[in-house]
Amino acid sequence: MKVKSFYKSMMRNTVAWWQDISTMYRLAVVAGLLVLGVAGGYGGYRWYKITVETSAQKSFSDCMYVYKEALNRSIQPSTQEQEKQGKNLWEEAEIAFKLAYQQHTHSDLAPFFLAFQSDALMHQGKTPEALELLDTAINKIGKKSPYNALYRIKRALIQIDNEALRSNGLQELEKLKNEKNNKFKDMTLFYLGSYFWSMNDLDQARSIWQQLIDEFGTDTEGPGVSPWVNQAKAVLGNNE
Repeated sequence: MKVKSFYKSMMRNTVAWWQDISTMYRLAVVAGLLVLGVAGGYGGYRWYKITVETSAQKSFSDCMYVYKEALNRSIQPSTQEQEKQGKNLWEEAEIAFKLAYQQHTHSDLAPFFLAFQSDALMHQGKTPEALELLDTAINKIGKKSPYNALYRIKRALIQIDNEALRSNGLQELEKLKNEKNNKFKDMTLFYLGSYFWSMNDLDQARSIWQQLIDEFGTDTEGPGVSPWVNQAKAVLGNNE
Protein backbone atom coordinates (compact mmCIF):
# COMPACT_ATOMS: atom_id res chain seq x y z
CA MET A 1 0.00 0.00 0.00
CA LYS A 2 2.82 2.39 0.90
CA VAL A 3 4.60 1.60 -2.33
CA LYS A 4 1.49 2.38 -4.33
CA SER A 5 0.98 5.71 -2.53
CA PHE A 6 4.59 6.70 -3.01
CA TYR A 7 4.30 5.99 -6.76
CA LYS A 8 1.15 8.16 -7.02
CA SER A 9 2.79 10.96 -5.07
CA MET A 10 5.85 10.84 -7.31
CA MET A 11 3.68 11.05 -10.43
CA ARG A 12 1.69 14.01 -9.06
CA ASN A 13 4.89 15.91 -8.26
CA THR A 14 6.28 15.23 -11.73
CA VAL A 15 3.13 16.51 -13.43
CA ALA A 16 3.08 19.65 -11.24
CA TRP A 17 6.74 20.39 -12.09
CA TRP A 18 6.07 19.86 -15.79
CA GLN A 19 3.14 22.31 -15.76
CA ASP A 20 5.16 25.01 -13.98
CA ILE A 21 8.15 25.22 -16.34
CA SER A 22 8.11 27.53 -19.33
CA THR A 23 7.20 26.35 -22.83
CA MET A 24 10.69 26.99 -24.29
CA TYR A 25 12.39 25.14 -21.47
CA ARG A 26 9.91 22.29 -21.92
CA LEU A 27 10.84 22.07 -25.60
CA ALA A 28 14.51 22.05 -24.71
CA VAL A 29 13.94 19.20 -22.27
CA VAL A 30 12.02 17.21 -24.92
CA ALA A 31 14.79 17.79 -27.50
CA GLY A 32 17.44 16.71 -25.03
CA LEU A 33 15.57 13.56 -24.13
CA LEU A 34 15.08 12.72 -27.80
CA VAL A 35 18.79 13.13 -28.55
CA LEU A 36 19.74 10.98 -25.58
CA GLY A 37 17.12 8.41 -26.56
CA VAL A 38 18.30 8.19 -30.17
CA ALA A 39 21.98 8.10 -29.21
CA GLY A 40 21.38 5.55 -26.51
CA GLY A 41 19.17 3.47 -28.76
CA TYR A 42 21.71 3.49 -31.60
CA GLY A 43 24.54 2.62 -29.24
CA GLY A 44 22.49 -0.15 -27.68
CA TYR A 45 21.44 -1.52 -31.05
CA ARG A 46 25.04 -1.43 -32.31
CA TRP A 47 26.25 -3.31 -29.24
CA TYR A 48 23.40 -5.81 -29.65
CA LYS A 49 24.18 -6.29 -33.35
CA ILE A 50 27.88 -6.88 -32.71
CA THR A 51 27.04 -9.42 -30.01
CA VAL A 52 24.56 -11.23 -32.26
CA GLU A 53 26.95 -11.41 -35.23
CA THR A 54 29.92 -12.51 -33.11
CA SER A 55 27.90 -15.34 -31.63
CA ALA A 56 26.57 -16.33 -35.06
CA GLN A 57 30.08 -16.39 -36.56
CA LYS A 58 31.26 -18.70 -33.77
CA SER A 59 28.33 -21.05 -34.41
CA PHE A 60 28.92 -20.94 -38.17
CA SER A 61 32.55 -21.89 -37.66
CA ASP A 62 31.54 -24.84 -35.47
CA CYS A 63 28.98 -26.00 -38.05
CA MET A 64 31.50 -25.71 -40.88
CA TYR A 65 33.88 -28.01 -39.02
CA VAL A 66 31.22 -30.76 -39.12
CA TYR A 67 30.35 -29.88 -42.73
CA LYS A 68 33.98 -30.17 -43.88
CA GLU A 69 34.34 -33.52 -42.12
CA ALA A 70 31.30 -34.82 -43.97
CA LEU A 71 32.49 -33.37 -47.29
CA ASN A 72 35.96 -34.87 -46.96
CA ARG A 73 34.48 -38.26 -46.19
CA SER A 74 32.12 -38.08 -49.19
CA ILE A 75 34.85 -37.31 -51.75
CA GLN A 76 37.26 -39.99 -50.57
CA PRO A 77 37.12 -43.64 -51.65
CA SER A 78 35.46 -45.56 -48.84
CA THR A 79 34.16 -48.91 -47.73
CA GLN A 80 30.47 -49.58 -47.08
CA GLU A 81 31.02 -48.92 -43.39
CA GLN A 82 32.78 -45.62 -44.10
CA GLU A 83 29.93 -44.58 -46.42
CA LYS A 84 27.51 -45.20 -43.57
CA GLN A 85 29.66 -43.06 -41.30
CA GLY A 86 29.67 -40.36 -43.98
CA LYS A 87 25.85 -40.34 -44.07
CA ASN A 88 25.84 -39.96 -40.30
CA LEU A 89 28.15 -36.96 -40.64
CA TRP A 90 25.77 -35.32 -43.11
CA GLU A 91 22.94 -35.84 -40.65
CA GLU A 92 25.08 -34.22 -37.96
CA ALA A 93 25.80 -31.29 -40.28
CA GLU A 94 22.12 -30.88 -41.07
CA ILE A 95 21.17 -30.81 -37.39
CA ALA A 96 24.05 -28.47 -36.53
CA PHE A 97 23.02 -25.87 -39.12
CA LYS A 98 19.34 -26.25 -38.22
CA LEU A 99 19.97 -25.59 -34.53
CA ALA A 100 22.35 -22.74 -35.32
CA TYR A 101 19.72 -21.07 -37.50
CA GLN A 102 17.14 -21.36 -34.73
CA GLN A 103 19.59 -19.72 -32.33
CA HIS A 104 20.63 -16.93 -34.72
CA THR A 105 17.53 -16.04 -36.74
CA HIS A 106 18.28 -12.30 -36.39
CA SER A 107 21.85 -12.59 -37.62
CA ASP A 108 23.06 -11.64 -41.10
CA LEU A 109 24.31 -15.22 -41.36
CA ALA A 110 20.84 -16.70 -40.81
CA PRO A 111 20.15 -17.40 -44.54
CA PHE A 112 23.50 -19.12 -44.91
CA PHE A 113 22.77 -21.52 -42.05
CA LEU A 114 19.70 -22.53 -44.08
CA ALA A 115 21.69 -22.79 -47.33
CA PHE A 116 24.23 -25.16 -45.80
CA GLN A 117 21.50 -27.15 -44.08
CA SER A 118 19.94 -27.51 -47.52
CA ASP A 119 23.24 -28.79 -48.89
CA ALA A 120 23.47 -31.37 -46.10
CA LEU A 121 19.97 -32.54 -47.00
CA MET A 122 21.01 -32.86 -50.67
CA HIS A 123 23.88 -35.13 -49.69
CA GLN A 124 21.34 -37.34 -47.92
CA GLY A 125 19.22 -37.57 -51.06
CA LYS A 126 16.42 -35.44 -49.62
CA THR A 127 16.02 -33.22 -52.67
CA PRO A 128 12.47 -31.87 -52.10
CA GLU A 129 13.30 -30.80 -48.54
CA ALA A 130 16.60 -29.32 -49.69
CA LEU A 131 14.96 -27.25 -52.43
CA GLU A 132 12.27 -25.98 -50.08
CA LEU A 133 14.90 -24.87 -47.58
CA LEU A 134 17.03 -23.32 -50.33
CA ASP A 135 14.01 -21.31 -51.51
CA THR A 136 13.66 -19.90 -48.00
CA ALA A 137 17.37 -19.09 -47.82
CA ILE A 138 17.29 -17.26 -51.18
CA ASN A 139 14.29 -15.19 -50.12
CA LYS A 140 16.02 -14.25 -46.87
CA ILE A 141 19.29 -13.37 -48.62
CA GLY A 142 17.37 -10.81 -50.67
CA LYS A 143 17.68 -9.60 -54.25
CA LYS A 144 20.31 -6.94 -53.49
CA SER A 145 22.89 -9.40 -52.22
CA PRO A 146 25.38 -10.76 -54.79
CA TYR A 147 24.96 -14.16 -53.13
CA ASN A 148 21.36 -14.21 -54.32
CA ALA A 149 22.50 -15.09 -57.84
CA LEU A 150 24.97 -17.69 -56.59
CA TYR A 151 22.33 -19.66 -54.74
CA ARG A 152 19.83 -19.27 -57.56
CA ILE A 153 22.42 -20.90 -59.83
CA LYS A 154 22.76 -23.72 -57.34
CA ARG A 155 18.98 -24.15 -57.17
CA ALA A 156 18.80 -24.20 -60.98
CA LEU A 157 21.44 -26.92 -61.20
CA ILE A 158 19.57 -29.06 -58.67
CA GLN A 159 16.39 -28.60 -60.67
CA ILE A 160 18.12 -29.48 -63.95
CA ASP A 161 19.18 -32.79 -62.42
CA ASN A 162 15.49 -33.54 -61.82
CA GLU A 163 13.57 -34.28 -65.02
CA ALA A 164 10.30 -32.93 -63.61
CA LEU A 165 11.94 -29.63 -62.62
CA ARG A 166 14.42 -29.31 -65.49
CA SER A 167 12.54 -26.62 -67.38
CA ASN A 168 12.42 -24.47 -64.23
CA GLY A 169 16.17 -24.75 -63.83
CA LEU A 170 16.87 -23.83 -67.44
CA GLN A 171 14.52 -20.85 -67.25
CA GLU A 172 16.35 -19.68 -64.13
CA LEU A 173 19.74 -19.87 -65.83
CA GLU A 174 18.41 -18.05 -68.90
CA LYS A 175 17.05 -15.33 -66.65
CA LEU A 176 20.32 -15.05 -64.72
CA LYS A 177 22.27 -14.90 -67.99
CA ASN A 178 20.54 -11.63 -68.82
CA GLU A 179 20.64 -9.96 -65.41
CA LYS A 180 23.08 -7.06 -65.32
CA ASN A 181 23.62 -7.29 -61.57
CA ASN A 182 24.54 -10.96 -61.67
CA LYS A 183 28.09 -11.10 -60.27
CA PHE A 184 28.27 -14.77 -61.26
CA LYS A 185 27.28 -14.38 -64.88
CA ASP A 186 30.41 -16.23 -66.04
CA MET A 187 29.41 -19.23 -63.91
CA THR A 188 25.88 -19.00 -65.26
CA LEU A 189 27.07 -19.09 -68.87
CA PHE A 190 29.41 -21.99 -68.22
CA TYR A 191 26.74 -24.21 -66.67
CA LEU A 192 24.13 -23.25 -69.23
CA GLY A 193 26.55 -24.18 -72.03
CA SER A 194 27.45 -27.37 -70.17
CA TYR A 195 23.82 -28.44 -70.16
CA PHE A 196 23.50 -28.09 -73.92
CA TRP A 197 26.85 -29.82 -74.38
CA SER A 198 25.65 -32.77 -72.29
CA MET A 199 22.51 -32.94 -74.47
CA ASN A 200 24.74 -33.05 -77.57
CA ASP A 201 23.43 -29.68 -78.77
CA LEU A 202 26.97 -28.60 -79.56
CA ASP A 203 26.11 -25.53 -81.63
CA GLN A 204 24.05 -24.05 -78.80
CA ALA A 205 26.75 -24.90 -76.27
CA ARG A 206 29.46 -23.26 -78.42
CA SER A 207 27.31 -20.15 -78.89
CA ILE A 208 26.84 -19.71 -75.14
CA TRP A 209 30.46 -20.45 -74.36
CA GLN A 210 31.56 -17.98 -77.03
CA GLN A 211 29.59 -15.31 -75.18
CA LEU A 212 31.38 -16.39 -72.01
CA ILE A 213 34.77 -16.09 -73.72
CA ASP A 214 33.94 -12.74 -75.30
CA GLU A 215 32.77 -11.16 -72.03
CA PHE A 216 35.10 -12.73 -69.49
CA GLY A 217 38.18 -13.93 -71.36
CA THR A 218 41.12 -12.64 -73.35
CA ASP A 219 43.38 -14.02 -76.08
CA THR A 220 46.09 -14.83 -73.54
CA GLU A 221 45.85 -16.41 -70.12
CA GLY A 222 46.06 -13.90 -67.29
CA PRO A 223 44.72 -12.98 -63.87
CA GLY A 224 41.72 -11.26 -65.42
CA VAL A 225 40.49 -14.39 -67.17
CA SER A 226 37.50 -16.08 -65.55
CA PRO A 227 38.23 -19.67 -64.48
CA TRP A 228 34.96 -20.62 -66.16
CA VAL A 229 36.38 -19.39 -69.47
CA ASN A 230 39.35 -21.69 -69.01
CA GLN A 231 37.07 -24.65 -68.29
CA ALA A 232 34.94 -23.97 -71.35
CA LYS A 233 38.05 -23.67 -73.52
CA ALA A 234 39.35 -26.94 -72.11
CA VAL A 235 36.15 -28.77 -73.05
CA LEU A 236 36.09 -27.21 -76.51
CA GLY A 237 39.79 -27.89 -77.05
CA ASN A 238 39.45 -31.53 -76.08
CA ASN A 239 36.62 -32.01 -78.56
CA GLU A 240 37.90 -30.17 -81.62
